[in-house]
Amino acid sequence: MNIRLHLYCYLIFLLSPFLLISQEAYDAATNNSFLKNYRQGEDAFNEKSFKKAEKAFLEAIQLKPDYAATYRRLGVVYEVQHLYTEAAALYDQCIELSPNLSRTIYFQSGEMHLKTGNYTKAYERFKAYESYSNLAAASFSDGERELDTDVYYQSLLPKYLQDSQFALAATAFDSVNMQNLGPNINSDVDDCFPYLANDESWMFYTRMGRRRSVDENLLYSAAINGTWTKGKRLGEVINSEVNEGMGKATRDERLMYFPACNRADILGVCDIFMAGMEQGKILDVQGLVGGVNSDKWDSQPSINCDGQALYFVSDRPGGIGGTDIWRSFKLDDGTWGNAINLGPTINTPDDEESPFIADDGVTLYFASNGHPGYGDQDIFFSRRRADGSWGKPQNLGQPINSPTRELSFFMNAKGNKGYIASNREGGFGGLDIYEFQLPKRKDFEEIAYVKGTVKNAETGVGIQTKVAINGKGYYETDEEGRFFICYPTLSKLPVSIDEKTYYPYRKNLALTEWNEEGYAEVNILLQPLNDAAALVSNTKAVKITPKKEEISVAPTEIQFDERESRQLYTTSDIYFYFDQYKLTKEAQFNLDRLIQDIDPSQLALIVIEGYADNIGADDYNQKLSEKRAGEVATYFKSKGLAKLKVTFKGYGETRTSLINSKNRRVDIVVYYKM
Repeated sequence: MNIRLHLYCYLIFLLSPFLLISQEAYDAATNNSFLKNYRQGEDAFNEKSFKKAEKAFLEAIQLKPDYAATYRRLGVVYEVQHLYTEAAALYDQCIELSPNLSRTIYFQSGEMHLKTGNYTKAYERFKAYESYSNLAAASFSDGERELDTDVYYQSLLPKYLQDSQFALAATAFDSVNMQNLGPNINSDVDDCFPYLANDESWMFYTRMGRRRSVDENLLYSAAINGTWTKGKRLGEVINSEVNEGMGKATRDERLMYFPACNRADILGVCDIFMAGMEQGKILDVQGLVGGVNSDKWDSQPSINCDGQALYFVSDRPGGIGGTDIWRSFKLDDGTWGNAINLGPTINTPDDEESPFIADDGVTLYFASNGHPGYGDQDIFFSRRRADGSWGKPQNLGQPINSPTRELSFFMNAKGNKGYIASNREGGFGGLDIYEFQLPKRKDFEEIAYVKGTVKNAETGVGIQTKVAINGKGYYETDEEGRFFICYPTLSKLPVSIDEKTYYPYRKNLALTEWNEEGYAEVNILLQPLNDAAALVSNTKAVKITPKKEEISVAPTEIQFDERESRQLYTTSDIYFYFDQYKLTKEAQFNLDRLIQDIDPSQLALIVIEGYADNIGADDYNQKLSEKRAGEVATYFKSKGLAKLKVTFKGYGETRTSLINSKNRRVDIVVYYKM
């Protein structure tokens, strides 16, 4: 049955004489005028004459102000008219006068407070109803007669508790001030889909034409002394007489992705294009090759921080509703893989649109009119879990969302400002772009923008190669040796490069000095192989016969002069489970890969450093870190490396500021002879 119909049928039942005027009530109600008004209220309600019912119940309350049930009946009259504030006050008055009259009145009160935004009171009432569910129905005057309603409310309770809990957690947004960006940006038509430069010195956004189906364009505005200049068309490189807009760029601001529609050179109604950029200027435009574009409507792209994943909206076959959000990954050859629907957790039978993937690569913001919200269309966010699935979308709440339409969420590079488009009251007409402060979320990982270069250590010339980042795949450098990546700030960047005519490069690059005002710069110098013999030894895997016997090792420190050697590379991708020191299969794989890269004839020393998290006693963690380092040393020696070329030591929970899961590790430094 339709929920609204079910509710109304219940409210009719609630006001029936059999339920509400029990024999006890009739015995107590000696005033004939009270009974007359009470019955008139019931009859009027059943006839949907709500004003007459309201008048009758108000007169009954004046005659017997201490009779709790009448307040509840009048509350129902207000509830069916969507006068939730009035209904909440009357239900509360009923509870105050007679706490044991009804168990379901606590749920009704909670629901009204939820609808009026009093989330604290709503949660309190729902928890009371939950606790009273353990009592016998006979504990309440109307308990036996409300058993069916109890079953229905119990089915709704988990969602209502969740909604009130979420609303309480989102109260940080209650103080948000929604600031309209003003007439230089907004107009009497739709203005939406903002994109701001990392330093917030300029903005792209979309303006719809007066005929909505045509002439949608990208506009540009600069921030001068804190004021946005009048938005102007970007020019003919992107804009034409038909629709273009909704541009999003990678965080290095070198590539922008945007849709173009109704052109002769596209596959469907709209296709997604890529444009080269330099200091906010458009250099060239080309269509995407691969599985992104189809013969349907493909639009509203959002590129992830470093350009490896593209989220977009499409109405292609295989979706769940009207328009769905899809994702495609960039392949090693620069083309795009087949588009994948994000599934029913994100997409609904209605419309989802305007995705924005945050810098952490796991937090997705989007607009939907299919998920529960405040009105026409709301902004939601969801977090991608470690197994690739998406968490339940959460509504950003009011005042970011409103009873009107909201879409095209954007977050600035610092993560402290958000932008949306909304057609709420007080704007200039159509959709307007608004700005608001975002509260700091402790569960969001800070991301550094890393601009890297790979060069020949002897000539300084850039090298076109592939840079492997542990856990993130490969990044190709351009003709100048440049690459760009987004990576957590409190981590070390595990870089490995295997280029045929150079020594292999393995190093963990610290990003702790990065600040949100700019980029972390990483300059990698590859050492060329000096002769043909070295080239041969580099391009072939070193064949080492493992020893079968177990090798016993103890913490060692070898006197070693770094001036007589050179540090070739480091690695810290050897991780352990909590309270464990045995090597995982993944750790063994990473060690085998490292061993293959080592030239035993050039090896000076391998330094192994073990660590532990800060859970437990210091002396226990010290011993655990030594066992982890010793386990790696044992593995190296079992592979036949010279006895005195491996040294290890445990450092317990010291010398680190990483999260616990990153502290259960071993760092390895490899030194070669000069």
